[in-house]
Amino acid sequence: MNGHAGYESCAATWSDAELRIGNSRIERRWQIRNGRLYASSLKDPASGREWLAKPSSRPALSPATALLREPWSGLCS
Repeated sequence: MNGHAGYESCAATWSDAELRIGNSRIERRWQIRNGRLYASSLKDPASGREWLAKPSSRPALSPATALLREPWSGLCS
């Protein structure tokens, strides 16, 4: 599933393999593997400077139980 959402100067794009969130000042990317997020980039788009030395081998923290759907979750769909 591919998608795109934006608000003011910020944008998010996603696919089955990657999530990207950013604006003109900062861009963050995660690889999606087995339903978990792995940090792959933290970049300054203006200078091109990459802040991560290498992609993470550990997934980001995730809740132990399913989250309830928040009332604002459909605003960007």
